[in-house]
Amino acid sequence: MRPINENAKYLAVATILFLAGMIFGAIAGSSVDASSGSNSLIDQLEPLFQFYKPFQPFTVVFLFFKNLLTAGMAFILSPAIIVPAAILLLNGYLLGMVGTIVTNEVSLWAAIAALAPHGIFEMPALVIAAAAGFRFGIAVLKKVVSKIKKSEFSVSNDFEKSVRLFVLSAILLFAAAIMETYVTPLFMGISP
Repeated sequence: MRPINENAKYLAVATILFLAGMIFGAIAGSSVDASSGSNSLIDQLEPLFQFYKPFQPFTVVFLFFKNLLTAGMAFILSPAIIVPAAILLLNGYLLGMVGTIVTNEVSLWAAIAALAPHGIFEMPALVIAAAAGFRFGIAVLKKVVSKIKKSEFSVSNDFEKSVRLFVLSAILLFAAAIMETYVTPLFMGISP
């Protein structure tokens, strides 16, 4: 619990941004007309699923590194505070939009089955990675300001706490990859 408590304000900001993205995505998704022909979102996304092979260990590795790359960008590019914020808003937007479209085109259960089993790990992992990025990014900006003002500020404590958060995010992303490979397909009615 300690990493969560000592990073509460960063986690709160990250959560708010992610939820804002989801709300805007859901609004955008609700304006998509499901009866506009056979060119539905599900049909358009089908080529992306060529790398997703349920119940295959390679899929776990692929999903883990794909998501770790996103989380890593939020952390590594954190001195530009806008990057973690943009990653959260974009991922929230996509989740809200896809969830709403799947709900409208198929059913609420289909959206829950497709997103919830792994999403309970993946969404917090992205929020935590961005919070780590915010903490480290703000520390770097404080260091720059301290150099300009010729005062002292050390980023080591913030960096250490950010790394701890990022490691927690990576663990959650690995759990999400396992769930998405082995559990989500079962919820969607796909058998091994």
